[in-house]
Amino acid sequence: QIPVTDPGSASYFAVFVALNGGGSPLVYRPFDGHLFVSLGEAAPVLQEFNPSGTLVGQYFLGASAETMTFDPATGRIYYSPSGSSVRVFDPSGPSDAAVGAASGTINGGLFFDASTGLLFVGTANGTNPGRIETMDPATGATQLFATGFDPENSPGGVLGIWRDPVTA
Repeated sequence: QIPVTDPGSASYFAVFVALNGGGSPLVYRPFDGHLFVSLGEAAPVLQEFNPSGTLVGQYFLGASAETMTFDPATGRIYYSPSGSSVRVFDPSGPSDAAVGAASGTINGGLFFDASTGLLFVGTANGTNPGRIETMDPATGATQLFATGFDPENSPGGVLGIWRDPVTA
């Protein structure tokens, strides 16, 4: 079993309840302890589990989700299929829409920064590997943030992003 650390809960999610077909498509919604699990490249499906591990919702996405990130202020889930596009899913609608595209192939490098309201998008393979761009979720506009994460020296380029919310 996978423990869920939440100050208001001692719940556990059961192993093998959800199928994850690839990537790192998991997001946790802190205000109710729900876990959203994508089937990854296997299918454009997103499953919602409550803190006891019970499936409480299943949604069909506009594309498969290889990587996802969560905006705690709006409850929206930003995700990327295997490619350069970024999409947004709102479980309260539910609704799904295109946001924008990175200059390269995204493979795990997607992070929502609550302090700036921007997405940080890392490219890991395909065109322009080893770059991090910011993306404005409202306009889809991208801007180069950092480069030099050489896939030759760091396997896969930018495979994950985390930004310290305190020191921003």
